[in-house]
Amino acid sequence: MKLYRYRPASELVFKELRYSELYLASRDELNDPLDLNAQLNFFQRTNDETRVLARFLQGQAFIAHSVSRGIDDGGRMLKLMTVERLAPFLRRSRKSAQVDIMAKKDLFDVLRDFYRECNTDQGVVGLDAEELILFLDGLFGNFFNHSAVACFSERPDDFLMWSHYAGGHAGVCLEFEAEIDNEDEDLAHLPVLGYGSLGRDCIPYKQDIRRVRYGAELTRLDFVDFLPVFQNAGDIDLINLSKSYWHPYAHKLKGLFLEKLDPWSYEKEWRIVDVNFQSTLSEDRICNYSPVALTGVYFGARVSETTRQRVNRILSQYPNQPRRYHCHVDGTRKLDTHETED
Repeated sequence: MKLYRYRPASELVFKELRYSELYLASRDELNDPLDLNAQLNFFQRTNDETRVLARFLQGQAFIAHSVSRGIDDGGRMLKLMTVERLAPFLRRSRKSAQVDIMAKKDLFDVLRDFYRECNTDQGVVGLDAEELILFLDGLFGNFFNHSAVACFSERPDDFLMWSHYAGGHAGVCLEFEAEIDNEDEDLAHLPVLGYGSLGRDCIPYKQDIRRVRYGAELTRLDFVDFLPVFQNAGDIDLINLSKSYWHPYAHKLKGLFLEKLDPWSYEKEWRIVDVNFQSTLSEDRICNYSPVALTGVYFGARVSETTRQRVNRILSQYPNQPRRYHCHVDGTRKLDTHETED
């Protein structure tokens, strides 16, 4: 199948073409604030799940206050935040919920109520719920905020996508040839190149590209299903995903990052998703495609002659000589394309 990647005319796209690169964008670089923004659900369906959550919060409070204030305050909170004391606050929130959802904000409100009561009724002075909340927010963000994606579409002639992603029709749309999986029509494979140390060893392999699913709402990740990850946050094998034990958690998160809301369905998107549980630099978020995978380049209706010349000069080095097309608008927000002789 053919998949298309809209790009603005910039020094970055010239670099990507010259070195056959695909740049994977981080969450903060995407235009949808809900994209790559996994939402946890802390709702407890049973009393056992309430006790599990309470014990987790007790341990995190000990760490948070020990780090910020010292072991004495951490130990004081460890003794105070028992399952028996915290569980009623969690159950009260559970019973008042209109749906089976307890968002992160709701959990933080419960903790504020709990600390407020502790600081008055229990005679504990000075312990601040915001210290724990800030610590928890960082812990959750460490696993959910560092993944990246490269986005493709099924079509090269969408007027809005040229406007949004290709510099207002002044950029290009790259055409890639991918192989549909024999057993899964929502999965395709793009030939890419992996490099060893210092780029000396080139290893060709197939990179998965998956179809994005659209719906009326996004799936929330149940906290209890991801609990082992949060309990082992410092495990180097988890951070680097070097043990197969952690792979199902990365796959679950990847599934969430393949979801978007219905208003985006016109994009007919496919994407490469790279799940990371630690911060990455932009130069680490690059995938090199095999040059033969690039089969065509569409020039936008408002592309400059300079951009055309620079792109054509780079494409002349490609072994398969990708075909060139030029887009025209007819005044009705429809695009017409024809092949050029460039």
